[in-house]
Amino acid sequence: CKGGKGDADGWRTVGFWAHRMTPDMYEKLIWDGWRRSGQFLYRPRMEDCCCPQYTIRLDTRKFSISKSQKKILRRFSRFCEGTWSPPSLRDGETSADGSTSRNWTMSVRPAKFRQEAFDLFKKYQIAVHKDEPDEVTPSSYKRFLIDNPFAPSADGDEEKDGDLPADGAYHFEYRLDGVLVAVGVCDVLPRSLSSVYFFYDVDTIGFLSPGTLGSLLEIQWVQRAAAVRSAFVWYMMGYYIHSCPKMRYKSHMRPSELLCPVTGEWTSIDDALEKKLDEHEYTQLVDGDARERGSGDDVCVLIGSTIYDIESAMAGELLDEDAARSARRTAMRGNE
Repeated sequence: CKGGKGDADGWRTVGFWAHRMTPDMYEKLIWDGWRRSGQFLYRPRMEDCCCPQYTIRLDTRKFSISKSQKKILRRFSRFCEGTWSPPSLRDGETSADGSTSRNWTMSVRPAKFRQEAFDLFKKYQIAVHKDEPDEVTPSSYKRFLIDNPFAPSADGDEEKDGDLPADGAYHFEYRLDGVLVAVGVCDVLPRSLSSVYFFYDVDTIGFLSPGTLGSLLEIQWVQRAAAVRSAFVWYMMGYYIHSCPKMRYKSHMRPSELLCPVTGEWTSIDDALEKKLDEHEYTQLVDGDARERGSGDDVCVLIGSTIYDIESAMAGELLDEDAARSARRTAMRGNE
């Protein structure tokens, strides 16, 4: 972000700390442009941001995989089968049991602090985001990817074997020959899987296009879970910044949809919409009148001893904008 309107760093948002919230209530908020970083919920004031962030989602029933995405999955499959490796691993390397095949597993576990996952997160942050080692602490990791406003899972620390778990915050753990190599932090909500963050071992799987691969695996998980809960079909990918190259992969999950910040309606990403965003970073995506905020919202927030609907609290500037600015860095990382 090169700076711009609003704050010195070009970021304008509103937000609040949510100490307890049902997954259903949170899902209503994210469908209206909100996101969370730990227990902090925020929504950018897009018209005041130098890099507008559009909420993006995918109906997994309609997902049409591209040739390049198929190539990523084929390469991943061949890597696991032991029939392909990058040049750096072609010197007769075998898996732990002496064979050339590799065992890839995935488990879904409630969001809790685990030293193994934190160590992988720290390595990723230093390698990819160039964080200073002393900046990546267990407490900052916990605030960002462990803390959440949902009630603790009744399933404790038990792993899930492919079944759809209860709504809440989870870590999708990916292991290669038993070693943790990637973690997808996700919220399981009544109708959607909301991707929060994804981190991985750069040295071990960095050559597999892990960001796109992680999204494809999560889409497949939603498609399987829909057999258990028919309404569970949406894959929420956070925010999409059209001018950010790192986020372009999200728009390639076709047919993705963006939330119009003016009308509150969803529209598919196509060539015409991308051209419109090329010309205007912030723009009305769907023709029509502006929605009336606060007229139909059933999500409320308690401030002091008074209950406000979200939009009235925003209009009255009762939400904590200072806290929103302090959460900027981790919030933006969670959107990449």
